[in-house]
Amino acid sequence: MKHASPPRRPTALIQLLLVTGLLAVVGGLGLVLRADGRWLRLPLELLEETPFTSYLIPGLVLAVVVGGTQLAAGVAAWKLRPGHLRLAAMAAAVLGIWIAAQALILGAVIWLQPLFFLVAVVELMMVGAAVPRKTGAAHRKSR
Repeated sequence: MKHASPPRRPTALIQLLLVTGLLAVVGGLGLVLRADGRWLRLPLELLEETPFTSYLIPGLVLAVVVGGTQLAAGVAAWKLRPGHLRLAAMAAAVLGIWIAAQALILGAVIWLQPLFFLVAVVELMMVGAAVPRKTGAAHRKSR
């Protein structure tokens, strides 16, 4: 009798999620602690056409929502928790939406935005590659 092999840990995806999550938390905390943007060299003038008067709220969203989902997905994938790939896809979507919303709200593109949008796309591709596929007899039985 053949036993099913245990699921493989998506190591590269885990690393990308954890690094991106840590960067989001650190960047977000930098914006919260210095809401004038000086620590990250972001001028307040960037916010003139937005609903924000400081970087406090964007910093909180970046640290908690973006960083939190990335870190949660990375830990869930490391522990092979049920639904870890769905959570990773959600974290990638949150990152992509955050970047797109930033570009739309600011009306300007900062060099980090295309980079992190690409990270979100790569994360989604890695999730797709990590999804188990039905092959052979297992695929024929499910029909």
